[in-house]
Order: sequence, then C-alpha cells, then structure tokens
Amino acid sequence: MINLKFAIEYPFTRISFSHIFNRVWSTPFKNKYLELEVFQDCDHLLHFNFDWTTRCDHAGIKLELGLFGYELMFNLYDSRHWDYETNNYV
Repeated sequence: MINLKFAIEYPFTRISFSHIFNRVWSTPFKNKYLELEVFQDCDHLLHFNFDWTTRCDHAGIKLELGLFGYELMFNLYDSRHWDYETNNYV
C-alpha cells in the first residue's frame, strides 16, 4: 500500500458532508470499475490524497483533490474481496 496525503484543514467548519455527484462505470477489464465523485466536505481548505492498494478488498488506485471545501475523488478499483487464508480474490 502506498498513501500520500497533504491537507490544510479548516477547524471552524459548521457545514456537514454532502454529495454533489457520484457515478460508477464498468471497464473492459474483468472486475474493474471506475468511480468519479464530487462532494462538499468543508473540513479542508486544500487536500490531496493518493492511495494505491493491492491484496485487499476493493484494491486499486484512488486520487482525491480538494479546494475550499469541495472534493473530487477518482477511484479505479477491483470489485472483489481478498481472502487472507488462501491469498486470493474471491
């Protein structure tokens, strides 16, 4: 797992989390999906997050970009779950 994160948080927020847009598309690759989400999360003035996971549930690449309380999340992930006993996807 690789995780890179940078955030400048706004501690005086009074607005809660709210969805603006969410869409999931299937890809030509088996068990792989692409998700795009836009939401309002007023905890961050500036936010950057990059995750790359393998051998876990819904492994894949996630990129989050945020500015002044609005966030854009891009996620390319595997829909399967990881079985730790057999070290394989189920």
